[in-house]
Amino acid sequence: MRSSGASDGVGFGVPSNAITRSIDQLRETGEPRYAYIGVSTQALYPQLAEKLGIKAENGALVANVIEDGPAGKAGIRGGEDELTFQGQAYTAGGDVIVSVDGEEVQGAEDLGRIIGGLEPGQTIKLGIVRDGDQESVDVTLSDRPTGNLDG
Repeated sequence: MRSSGASDGVGFGVPSNAITRSIDQLRETGEPRYAYIGVSTQALYPQLAEKLGIKAENGALVANVIEDGPAGKAGIRGGEDELTFQGQAYTAGGDVIVSVDGEEVQGAEDLGRIIGGLEPGQTIKLGIVRDGDQESVDVTLSDRPTGNLDG
C-alpha cells in the first residue's frame, strides 16, 4: 500500500468540556473568549534538562515570547540559542515554566491545557526557572487574538 502523503484517516479530538464552555459563552455573549499567554514552548524532559544544565526535570521551555503579549509584558524571556538534541531542534536559553497557580507543568501541552481553562483578564502566578533560580511571575491573561499572529 502506498501513502499519498495526505492526512487521510487523521482525527483530532476536542475535549467535551471545551466544547461545552464555548457553547455556553456563545449563548451568553454571542462569542466565545479564550485566554492567551503569548508564548510558544517546547517540552522539557530530564535528558534535555541535563544537556541544558536546567535545574528542573520537566516543564515548558519558552522558545518565543510575543513582545506585546501577556507573558512579554510580564517579563517572561524566550530563548535565543538554537540546538539539536536527540534529532529535534530546540530554542534554548529562555525561561522554563514549571507551574501555573501551583499546578505543575510537566510539558508544553500542560501549559496549553491549563491556560485553555482560564479566562481572559485573569491574573495567574507562573512558577519559572530562570538562570538556575526558581522565581514567580504574575501574568494577566488577555483574549486570544484571531487571525495571523505573524502579520
